[in-house]
Amino acid sequence: MPAHGQGGWLLAPADEDERGQAELGYRLLPDFWRQGLASEGAAALLAYGFDDLGLTQIFAEAMTVNAGSRAVMSRICLTYLGTRGEGTSGPITGSGQGMVDYALTNDRWAALVEYPALRWCGVR
Repeated sequence: MPAHGQGGWLLAPADEDERGQAELGYRLLPDFWRQGLASEGAAALLAYGFDDLGLTQIFAEAMTVNAGSRAVMSRICLTYLGTRGEGTSGPITGSGQGMVDYALTNDRWAALVEYPALRWCGVR
């Protein structure tokens, strides 16, 4: 049966958080991995969140063992903040190693946009 779609992206502002933050998320079907789609979609949401919504920070998380998502977060200039807790073991090998947190502030976003030499991470 053919897949109907490739996955999705999410920018979810924290309703009760008056600091102007939102969580970035993405999930793609394996057939669409390693094609730049996660990075491209996530970068578009960063632009929307900072430029259109005026967010102060966008954050994301992934399982520590999820090298693909960690690479996407680095590629779109999110900064690694740390690893938290041990997760619960599940069907994914290494899922008990916890979660990693990444974030990008509006100030850093503005610097990336203003100074082309800082666009090393390929956001724009």
